[in-house]
Amino acid sequence: MAAANSQRANIGNAKLAGFEKDLKLKGYEYNILLTSFYISYIFFEIPSNIACKYFGPGKWIPFISFGFGVSKIRQNCCLALRAFSPVAAPHWF
Repeated sequence: MAAANSQRANIGNAKLAGFEKDLKLKGYEYNILLTSFYISYIFFEIPSNIACKYFGPGKWIPFISFGFGVSKIRQNCCLALRAFSPVAAPHWF
C-alpha cells in the first residue's frame, strides 16, 4: 500500500519539478496522462490482487516483476520517438 501511495504522489511531484515542460506537454495533455494513469491503476489493481490470492505471492510477484521489466524495456524503445503517446502507453502495456 505504501508503494501505491508513493507512486500516486510522485506524478504530482513530477509536475511541480517541470514534467510538463521537459516533455513539452501542451493544454490538457498532462490531465489526459494523469487520467490514463489512474484508470489503468484501478483497472489492473483488483485483478492483480485476485490473482495474487489465487496463485500465491511466491508465483505472482515474480511474474508481475518480469512483466514490469518487459514493460520498461518497451517504454525505453518507445521514448526514442519523443512523442506524447509513449508517455501514456506504458501504463497499458
